[in-house]
Amino acid sequence: LFFQDIANQDAAISDEAVKGEHNVIAEEWRMRNPKNYLISLLKDIYNHPQYNNRMPLGDMDIIQNCTPELVRNFYKRWYQPQNMAVVVVGDFDTDQME
Repeated sequence: LFFQDIANQDAAISDEAVKGEHNVIAEEWRMRNPKNYLISLLKDIYNHPQYNNRMPLGDMDIIQNCTPELVRNFYKRWYQPQNMAVVVVGDFDTDQME
C-alpha cells in the first residue's frame, strides 16, 4: 500500500499544498544556507561538477516561483513504479522477504 500510494498517478496535489511547501522549503534553505567555507569544502570532497553547481535543496528562485502545475507534472513524470527501488537491510530470511 505504501508504494501504491507513492506511485498513485491520481494523487491530488492542491495549489494550496504547493504554495505551503514553498515556505517550508525556504525555511529549510535558510537554516542550511551554506557559508563560503562549507561550499569550498564540498567542492574539495566531491570534486564533481554536478555537486558543485548548486546545493541539494535547489535554487530558491525556482522553488519560490514554480507553479502547482509544474509540481504535478514532475510528480507524474518521475513518481512511477519503474523508477522505484526497495532496499532492505537487517537480519532476515531472504526467501521470506522476497
